[in-house]
Amino acid sequence: MAFQKSPFSLRERIEQKISPEPNSGCWLWTGCVGSHGYAQVAVEAGTTIVHRILYEEKYGIIPEHLECDHLCRVRCCVNPDHLELVTRRENVRRGEAPAGKKMNQTHCQNGHPLSGPNLLISKGRYGPNRRCRICRAQYVQDNHEKIKAQMRAYYYARKAEKQKVDA
Repeated sequence: MAFQKSPFSLRERIEQKISPEPNSGCWLWTGCVGSHGYAQVAVEAGTTIVHRILYEEKYGIIPEHLECDHLCRVRCCVNPDHLELVTRRENVRRGEAPAGKKMNQTHCQNGHPLSGPNLLISKGRYGPNRRCRICRAQYVQDNHEKIKAQMRAYYYARKAEKQKVDA
């Protein structure tokens, strides 16, 4: 579907779709909301996020390395006073997604503290993983033979692979 030029300015189109919520101070968006839950508006280049437009209008350009964090935790709120510029890491940490919850975790699932000498930081697929040293030691102890067999299989597979290459 092609973009149809509206007789209203972008600002007028945005203002028509804002519904102020008196108790929280949120400006709730009544227009199109993307699958991510954030307010969207059509522009010539496609769609854009409304809270970013209003933030830049009030405070200036958003630096490339920062993003808007909704302090009110309401994704469809477009009130620029409810936004704070933070790094991606900080935004994830503050969020309610699993990654944010994991970053804020202070104890493992067995109640051991994830700090000090009990904190084990290992290399993970998507960055460092924080793990409980006590639980890891217990896992290794409980599964020692299984881990040993896996390591042995890995060793012999690598050895056979190297012999193929050398031959």
